[in-house]
Amino acid sequence: MAVKRHLRALGVDDAPFRRGQGECTLVGVLVRAPSYVEGFVLGRVSVDGEDATGEIARMANSRIGRVANVIMVNGVAVAGLNVVDLRGLSRLTGRPVISVSKNRPRRGLFLRALKKVPRWEERWRLIEDLETVEIDGLYVHPVGLGIEDLRKVIENFQFRGKYPEPLRIAHLLARALVMGESKG
Repeated sequence: MAVKRHLRALGVDDAPFRRGQGECTLVGVLVRAPSYVEGFVLGRVSVDGEDATGEIARMANSRIGRVANVIMVNGVAVAGLNVVDLRGLSRLTGRPVISVSKNRPRRGLFLRALKKVPRWEERWRLIEDLETVEIDGLYVHPVGLGIEDLRKVIENFQFRGKYPEPLRIAHLLARALVMGESKG
């Protein structure tokens, strides 16, 4: 992928939710680098379900999302343990996918939690061998991007700090939708 200066990314994050809540809202924010917000798209997934990949693909292929050059997801799971199949998402959208986290992956802890949900083995297989790249204190799982292009993509969207703007804005909006306010 040729990394352009004014690349577009769709950043996706989940809204806060309570255990036992059936569904959770996903917020997608389309951002043109470095920080120009061009649109929003919403989705719904089941808490601890198995529908995250399909719903994020729907959001990415929507009128708003389809112009994104890359898809960014906050972490490898949304709505609790609803694991995102990053490779499958890339196949469904025809675009690179990047999972970004501020925290170092703790695979043992995640696996222990995952064992409490149905079909945990299949979910684990989706993420167990993902490559983790550390960039500027962020832990990134790239699919469809080489290391140099990955660095350029992340750097293009670091405007107000180290966390990429599409994910920062998606997080703020998702929290405000549920809590009534947000800061960051």
